Parts: sequence; structure tokens; C-alpha cells
Amino acid sequence: MKPPIPSPIPDPEPLSFRFSFWHMFTVCYAITVVITLPVVGPGSSPNSLAIAFLTAAVAELIGAAIAANIFKTVINGEGVRGYDFWARPAKLSWHEIATVKRTNFIGLKYLKLSSQTRKNVMWLPLFLSDKPGFQAAIKEYTDEQNPLWQYFK
Repeated sequence: MKPPIPSPIPDPEPLSFRFSFWHMFTVCYAITVVITLPVVGPGSSPNSLAIAFLTAAVAELIGAAIAANIFKTVINGEGVRGYDFWARPAKLSWHEIATVKRTNFIGLKYLKLSSQTRKNVMWLPLFLSDKPGFQAAIKEYTDEQNPLWQYFK
């Protein structure tokens, strides 16, 4: 009788990270208030202002909830999956990451990951709900030469 063939060790499950719902909501709502106030504010009754801001809050809550569930950052042993500026899916293997630059867009902090072989730049949100877990996963999957590892050291 032959001994059983050992099964190959499976790769760990991909790790999925969502951005912080409340962080996204607060920034977007603040921008909405700044834009809406001058438009609706002059000569408006307090009731119409309250309705405008309540409507904006509900729209922002729904939008942030949907976006938090759709636009996830996923990492595994092969690399990182996320989105570019235009919300198009982007994927980079660990060895493809050439540069990491921090940027701020309407109060939301991102890392822009670029590659020498691909033209689109991945925008990685820094306002993740589990940022310590994300940083630990980056250090687990990459080595010290990786620009993303270097950023989080």
C-alpha cells in the first residue's frame, strides 16, 4: 500500500480591506455642505435648508455604504488589487510596484502605486477600516525591497 500523497499547501485566502465608511462619509458630506450652502442658503427658509442638508446626508450615507462594499483593496501572495483614479479595476504584482507616492484628494489620503510596465496608476486608500491589519499583511507578503513595504516601515 502506497502512502498518501500529501496535498500541496494552499495559498492563504486573499485579504480584503474596505475603506472607513465614516471617514468617507464625513469628508464627502463636508464638501456637500460647502457646495450646497451658497447655492441653497441665500434667501432660503430654514426648512428648505434643513431639507437640503438632510437629503444630502441620506444620499451621502447610501453612497458611502455602497462604495465601501464595492471598492475593496485585496492583497495576496501575488500582489494587490484595487482601483485607479477613474474607479477602473487595477492589479499589480508585488515585483511590478515601482513607486509609491502619497497624495491627498478632497481630504482623502491615498497612495499612488505605479509600475514601469503598466500605464495606469493604482490609487490605494489610506483611510482603511483596518489599517494596522493592512500594514501587517503588506509586511507579510512583501520584502524590504518593495516600495510599499518601505512606505509602511
